[in-house]
Amino acid sequence: MTERIGQRICIKFCVKLGYTAAETTRLIQKAFKDDPISVTQTKLWHRRFRDGRESAESDARSGRPTTSKTPENIEHIRAAYSKGEKVTMRQLADELGIQKSTVYEIVSGDYGPKRETTKFKEKELQSEDSAKGTGYKEQETCIKFCSNLGHSCAETVQMILGAFKEEALSEEDIETLFNSFRCSKDGGEKESKQDSSEDSDVD
Repeated sequence: MTERIGQRICIKFCVKLGYTAAETTRLIQKAFKDDPISVTQTKLWHRRFRDGRESAESDARSGRPTTSKTPENIEHIRAAYSKGEKVTMRQLADELGIQKSTVYEIVSGDYGPKRETTKFKEKELQSEDSAKGTGYKEQETCIKFCSNLGHSCAETVQMILGAFKEEALSEEDIETLFNSFRCSKDGGEKESKQDSSEDSDVD
């Protein structure tokens, strides 16, 4: 998932929670202060999601390939499996920015390496989705968004449950993801402070 798509997912999350375009813009700028998408783009996507759009992916532009089965993607997938690398279709999909189902079609069709196709059954698609649940990636992104905004774990749980309703992860899973992001963030801040202290000592 690209950074831009991640921010769009957070905009969609804000729409589900009832935030206005102006409120959403402030939250996006706060959470992604290093590289937020523009105010214009934030408002554009806010309106799209408010009007019922579900996908955070960009629309296909005129002149761009309408398929993800490009020669480059096919070659990349073929190379990964021909080398015997232990890689999942989910990992390849995230790496290439395409749907997991497209990776499956390439692997199991005429495009991928024939000798590897027996390893990748349709049940892999089902098992991964079943294990993580519908919209897992979106919820994971939104939980990190809440953490970056400084919300507490309890607040984040309620926001995720309220936005995703019956598709929401369990409270335990939300708490686990939140704590992993918070620990990662705290660790990064400690390292940053330590580096600053060392620089001061050198001066």
